[in-house]
Order: sequence, then C-alpha cells, then structure tokens
Amino acid sequence: MKKNNIEFPVRFVIAHKAEAQSLCEMFNLVLHKNTIPFKIYSDKKKKIWLIISGSGKKNSFIATKYLSKISSPPPWSLWINFGIAGHRNKKLGSLIIVSKVQDDSSKKAFYPGSVVKLDYIKSTLITLDKPIKHFPKNSKNLYDMESAGFIKAAEKVTTRELICIIKIVSDNNLYPFNKNIVSSAKELITHKKEDIKICILAHQLIIKTEMKRFKEISYVEEILASFHFTHSQQLQMRRNLTKWSICYPNCNPGNLINESKNAGDFIKILDNQIFKTIT
Repeated sequence: MKKNNIEFPVRFVIAHKAEAQSLCEMFNLVLHKNTIPFKIYSDKKKKIWLIISGSGKKNSFIATKYLSKISSPPPWSLWINFGIAGHRNKKLGSLIIVSKVQDDSSKKAFYPGSVVKLDYIKSTLITLDKPIKHFPKNSKNLYDMESAGFIKAAEKVTTRELICIIKIVSDNNLYPFNKNIVSSAKELITHKKEDIKICILAHQLIIKTEMKRFKEISYVEEILASFHFTHSQQLQMRRNLTKWSICYPNCNPGNLINESKNAGDFIKILDNQIFKTIT
C-alpha cells in the first residue's frame, strides 16, 4: 500500500463518486458503514476524510456540516472542495485554484484562503443552480453547482486560510456539458494526481502554524470549563480565539472570563475586541 505523504488533517467535500475515486485511491481511503444519507471515507489514521455530497449547493452545505460533526476535525484541519467545473475556453483537464466564489442566485461572494502561493491558474468561480452548456461571452470564470454551499458551511467551522477549492476543467464551449461529463471525471482527475498533492502539501506550513498556536493556548480548557459551550459555540470560540491571539499576542484571554456571564457573552467580548483592532 502506497503512503499518501499527507500527515496533517484534511477534509474533502466532493460532489460525485466519479470525482472521489481517484482521491480515495491516492490517499487509501476506505468507505465507512452507516453514514446515511452520505457516503464517507477516511484513511486508516482517520486524518484524511472525504464525503460525497451529491449535486447542488444545498447538498454541499449540508454535507460539509455533517462531515464536521462526524469526523471531529482538529481546528487546524484543511478543508477542500474538489471536483470538476466548466470554463468558457480553458483546456479540458486544466487545474485551477479558486480565488473567489460567487453564488449566482444570491450574488453573495466568498473568499477561500489566499495565504498559500501556488503556480497554478487562479479564477473566480460562479456557483449556478443548474448546469449550462454555453458560457457567457468573454467570461473568464469557472462554473459549478456546489462551491458556494461548501464555503458557506466551511466558514462556520474553520478560518478562511484553511479553506481551499480546486477544480479540474471538464467542459467548455468546444466540449459542452452533457450527462457523460461526470462519469469521465475520474480520468481527468487521475492525470492531475501529482498536481493535486502539490496543492495540498503547499498548505503544510500554515497548518503547522495553526496547530502550534492552538496547542500553545493552554487556557482553552480553562475557558471551556468556565461555561457550557454548545458544539457550534466551541468551534466559534476556538476560531475567534485564534484571531484574538493574533491581535493581542501578549495577553491572556482567561482574564476575559470574569467579564463574561456565559459562553455567548464570552464569544461576543472576543468579537468586540477583535473588531477594535481592525477599525
């Protein structure tokens, strides 16, 4: 069995089985039982997890939340939405890093992490409600149906720097979208295995930095013991605490406990102090 060379926690959200097959082979991922309504895979060490969401931004949103709940990801986990997408004129099989996501129906914009520098094409991606065969004239954007749902959910469980969206061009104006596109995804993705791994490994330094920061925050346990935090409040508190520690590197957030009445109040105080440093 080949070693996958990825020694840090990764969470993949993939729309279709054909898109996931190459990743499962690359990272030796095995299907879990009893994870209805989704198919979920992980490696032996439970570091790398993958969920198949199904088509559409709603399914992607729900699947991302579900994976966060079932896989207990460390706060320094890398979250990746990976799969095929359309582009007006890019060559089939081109690997593109998404720098911005826009929901076509709501017009809301989202931004994946931009800290890691990679020598691949970067593009804005438009998430549509249904596939298109002909792309807008002069458009330079990618098009898919899932990324807006993924990033909307991912932003609730991690920081922007740990969110990555990687797409492989599967259709363009010369080769329009059709029902066979998804089934051919495995072949397109297989040819980009090494590039995919390069993109993932490029996040190693920031993940190590995040892990070190979280492990050095010894007062997290003190805070958790002081109030009752729901699962979502724990994630929000840890995320805010990371940002707070950057803003106030020489301060102890434990001192804020006495100023707080409950978990929600503590999170709000962190928010307010972070806001003061950016206004």
